[in-house]
Amino acid sequence: MASFGYAKYGLHKPRMPVVFTAPDDTKIYLHSGESRASFDRLVSLQSFLNEMMKFFPNFDQDGYMNGTTNDTKAAGDDGIGSWEDPNLIGTEFRDRLGGSYEDRYGDFHNVSYGYGDRPWGSTEGGIAENLDFSPEAGDFWHFEDIAPTEGSGGPIDVNEYMNLLYSAADFDTPQLAQINDSEWAAAQNYLNGFDGMSYYQIVMDNADSISFTDTNGDGKFTLGVDEYNADGVGAYKGGSATDAYYLMLAMLESRRRVFYAMSEIFGSPYLIANDDSHGIIDEFDSFMDHEIGGADSHNKRLFYMYFAMQHHFRWAMAPLSSIYTEGDNLNPFTARDVAGFTEFREWMETSLADYEDNLYSSNASDEEVARYEALRDEFNFTTAQPYGRDDDLDADAANYIGWDRYCRFYSANNHPEGSVWLPPDEYPVGYNMDARRGGEGREGHCDYAVKQIIGVSEGALKGLSRHNDINLYHDNWAAHAVGTFFGYEDKDINAATTALALTFWDSDRYKKENTEFRSDLRKAVDEEYFDQVDEAQANRAQDLKRAQDKQAAEKRRVQLKQRLDESEAARKRAKARMVASMFKSRESKRKR
Repeated sequence: MASFGYAKYGLHKPRMPVVFTAPDDTKIYLHSGESRASFDRLVSLQSFLNEMMKFFPNFDQDGYMNGTTNDTKAAGDDGIGSWEDPNLIGTEFRDRLGGSYEDRYGDFHNVSYGYGDRPWGSTEGGIAENLDFSPEAGDFWHFEDIAPTEGSGGPIDVNEYMNLLYSAADFDTPQLAQINDSEWAAAQNYLNGFDGMSYYQIVMDNADSISFTDTNGDGKFTLGVDEYNADGVGAYKGGSATDAYYLMLAMLESRRRVFYAMSEIFGSPYLIANDDSHGIIDEFDSFMDHEIGGADSHNKRLFYMYFAMQHHFRWAMAPLSSIYTEGDNLNPFTARDVAGFTEFREWMETSLADYEDNLYSSNASDEEVARYEALRDEFNFTTAQPYGRDDDLDADAANYIGWDRYCRFYSANNHPEGSVWLPPDEYPVGYNMDARRGGEGREGHCDYAVKQIIGVSEGALKGLSRHNDINLYHDNWAAHAVGTFFGYEDKDINAATTALALTFWDSDRYKKENTEFRSDLRKAVDEEYFDQVDEAQANRAQDLKRAQDKQAAEKRRVQLKQRLDESEAARKRAKARMVASMFKSRESKRKR
């Protein structure tokens, strides 16, 4: 195994920095540790609530999705254009005739909050990019990458629906009828013929062909006074009486899904009619903390958008089956919308009359006829339900209340508990109540839910401070809900901020540790180098001494050999002299 050189110094290289990633805040998805049961319940109800999108023009859908809007003409679905130019939107333009005013449609009543002239809830869908904000009429599951939950494909059980919707009603509630499975399947098959079209597009298809005659010359379109021709409008045209019944069922089911989900989350709308703010708070907290208590706070945030959309939904949905486009001095619709919606209602009324005749001629049972009549009356808002109104019932009647209002009404004689507004006689002299409330008329719509949060600090909405000496979070159901949703948003922001802070912290940790490591490594390398130099010098000294010792030994050996050689030579010479002397002595003796 290869060895990293720094290991021999007893050093460990610092761990590389970690990039901490915040949970994805652009999608609805099952988070780690999130309860599957809570998540399934949450997405089921969010898909129910998303039925509202079918009643909006596409530029509204875009606005809720991300706050940007496409020009509907350029997108192939003609309309007024964009939220981004408030000069093109507003009651003073809606009923006008002539010029560009007459080309407009899709601009109908809404409320704004927090984004200037943009509708309340604009941009909130940016946390759910996997949600279909432009659903087709026949589509009843709206998440692109989440499997439909059990039971989400069929019609709502009507008994369960009534138990939720009317649980707080203090009047005789109607007996609603069940949409059966066979006609539901047939209705969905019929809707499949409108490829890529929402309810609004089905009703307003070819709206550019509508023509008007300004009979009284006042430059405004007044239904019943001015003439119009909308013969070529509506993709539904040419459908049979049975087709009309199927389209009615689909729209009714969409409404039921919205009302069912809102009743689950906030409680029965008749708690609002009864000014029971604490009752709604209890229902809301029970749902958020217990019913879906195991759901991630990011996923819960999306409910805020649907709450904010309620007033818009009222005006987008009800005109298709009631008379909201008639006799209202607010002029909440463009001329083309009034004409197109009226054309649709007349076709629906005539077609349903034919369908009813067919029931009688086919000898349908009394029970089947009664079931049809109950469904028809519910569709036409002639039975008590949220957001309805007809000729005979006032819009403020308790049995037509909805979640877009804080209370049934607000006045000097009716000051609901927890309201952000004080009774008129408690304001300082000269206080401009109309300016504070957003205009004259019905005291500036102080009964609207949105008017409970306009001008209120985020701290007061979250219960961190008081407003007009009122703990709004504790006593005001609209402020409590919005404060709770803002708290969920804070958790998303905190998660992102924490991840960013941890990334910076760990990067700084790595930089410091790596600086120390490199310094220690340099010291260790330097020490090793000098140790090696010292060792080399010692070795060289030892080698030199050994060489010198060897040289001295060799010299001594040579000198010893030389002495030995010299001694041997001397011995030989002495011996030679001795031999010569002996020889000489013998010779002398012989001669004598």
